[in-house]
Amino acid sequence: MTNNKSAFFREAFIGIILTGIAGFTAYQLAYSSLSKQNFIVKINDQPITINEFKANINRISEQYEVKMGTDFRTENGRRIFNDLREQILRESILNKLMLQLAEKQGIKVIDPEIYHEINQIKKKSFGGKESLYRKTLAQNALTEEGLKKLLRESMILKRFDQKIAEENIKISEEDLLAVYESRKDQLKIPETVKATHILVDKPEDAEKVLAELKAGGDFAELANRYSTDPGSRERGGDLGYFGRGQMVKEFEDAAFNLKVGEISKPIKTNFGYHLIKKLDYKPDYTPPLAEVKKSIEDELRSTKRNEFFNNWYEKILSEANITYNPDFAEFKVPLSQEERRELNENHSEGDGHNHGG
Repeated sequence: MTNNKSAFFREAFIGIILTGIAGFTAYQLAYSSLSKQNFIVKINDQPITINEFKANINRISEQYEVKMGTDFRTENGRRIFNDLREQILRESILNKLMLQLAEKQGIKVIDPEIYHEINQIKKKSFGGKESLYRKTLAQNALTEEGLKKLLRESMILKRFDQKIAEENIKISEEDLLAVYESRKDQLKIPETVKATHILVDKPEDAEKVLAELKAGGDFAELANRYSTDPGSRERGGDLGYFGRGQMVKEFEDAAFNLKVGEISKPIKTNFGYHLIKKLDYKPDYTPPLAEVKKSIEDELRSTKRNEFFNNWYEKILSEANITYNPDFAEFKVPLSQEERRELNENHSEGDGHNHGG
């Protein structure tokens, strides 16, 4: 799982509250009552309970239903759900493990920080309306204490992520220079010209306007009065900056060949006759490293972060003691009787255990 996916699922655990979604019923999942052990998996002897895991799945599956219209009762919906379930399980295990590691390193979130976060949620998502906030909590089967727990864990995980990243992800000047040199052609900004124009239908009209311009007429005023181009007329004919290939060839050639401040003779295109005034010119330009350093560093840091955390997640998972409930295979979306019978038969033929992280 990539770090981006990890971030998505971690945020999704509390996203249903943060976005203030209300008015839908949680998609209920079936779990065999035959299991006498109230856990899905244990990480270093610390369990993820059945209810805890169901709550995580419900919150995220609800987002899929509401935002993407996913129907988990369909054949395709079941496939999506089973894939989603495995990703949530992995993320639940990873979160629990990271919380254990964060605790060992003394990373904490104090109550005033949680209260501040809840107040921000009330303000941003519920317009400060306490009743709407409470209603949404209830609709999502979540108490305020439950929300506090989710927020605390989310904030601890974020701080732990940042700490691990700061300790392990370094960007050197040599790294930045190497990326910059490899991308100079991509970074190059092509030449542009800034121009204004007056468009008319007939050559004699163009000559008439040109005569008024030569007599001292104001270009913007005349454009507003005579131009048939509705897009630029109200701006005094101003077209802003444009590069090669953005205008018809006859217009482009004339605009680039003029001197700054010079007005063209009437230029014929398939739109009519143009009088063009060149306002400014910017030659092609390759920004120095200092100018693009921040964006390159951000991109490079993101890439290195993903690479590091992908490997680091696998490492800490491989080193953890992870024990699955043998009845975990029964945790499925509601199936037909035939599908349930087939699942039970397959489960009885094997030992039902999963191993690894």
